[in-house]
Amino acid sequence: MQPLITASRARKLLRLVPGILLPAFERLTRRQRDVLDLLSYGLCNKTIAFRLDLSEATVKAYVSGILGTFECTNRTQAALIGLSLREGLDIKLG
Repeated sequence: MQPLITASRARKLLRLVPGILLPAFERLTRRQRDVLDLLSYGLCNKTIAFRLDLSEATVKAYVSGILGTFECTNRTQAALIGLSLREGLDIKLG
């Protein structure tokens, strides 16, 4: 699957995301990391739920936990963090 956002575009957008600490990733559960990975491809909760064999409500709870852990205000910011982690982008956050 091709990412919806290119690495170079993500680098530019990530500069707009304040207050994110990459060590927060270590506080995510394995399942939250799975959700974050799929979120980074731009998938909706329903599709993520189908792929991980979870309910949409469970995915929504995981997304909320991810947003809180990274202090994101929306899922796009979380998706960009997931993309940066997946692609190994060399970025400075915070």
